[in-house]
Amino acid sequence: IVLLSAAIASAASGRERIAKPGPDLSRILIIIAHPDDETVIAPFLGTMCVERGSRCSFLVMTRGEGGTCSLPGGCSDLGLIREGEMRSAAMLFEASLTIWDLPDVFGDVEAAWSAASGGRDALLTRIRNVIEVERPTTIITFDPAHGTTGHPAHRAIGTLVLEIADPQRVQLMET
Repeated sequence: IVLLSAAIASAASGRERIAKPGPDLSRILIIIAHPDDETVIAPFLGTMCVERGSRCSFLVMTRGEGGTCSLPGGCSDLGLIREGEMRSAAMLFEASLTIWDLPDVFGDVEAAWSAASGGRDALLTRIRNVIEVERPTTIITFDPAHGTTGHPAHRAIGTLVLEIADPQRVQLMET
């Protein structure tokens, strides 16, 4: 992943940097669509949040209730299960967690999230408020062009974040 290579290279200690300095990774806000999206960059998060002591936080837009249950006994409330898994992941990464309950849909994501938030401006304000509270030096989110996996919700969150955040602080997950 391009982001990981650049970020880890810039964060490497004891080496001189030949290229321009990388992003400031002291306070990282990861903005993702679903519980489990953090797995795309889990090795990077382990290095930065746990080993190097960056202050990390997550904003997760949905509880992931629209996913597929693969547990042998089934899932009575998939969103509750995935939210619990995300809480465990945040604890492993020593990160704070804000998880919303916007609808986990596969199509027309921005419209569904906007409707659930009281309009598009209200949705943008909610995201902006989390950014202001967390005061990240770096925001990590999905590339709106591809969303890493092509998922519409990944692409939507990338688009929304780039619309409101300082582009100098945004790093895009992309494979």
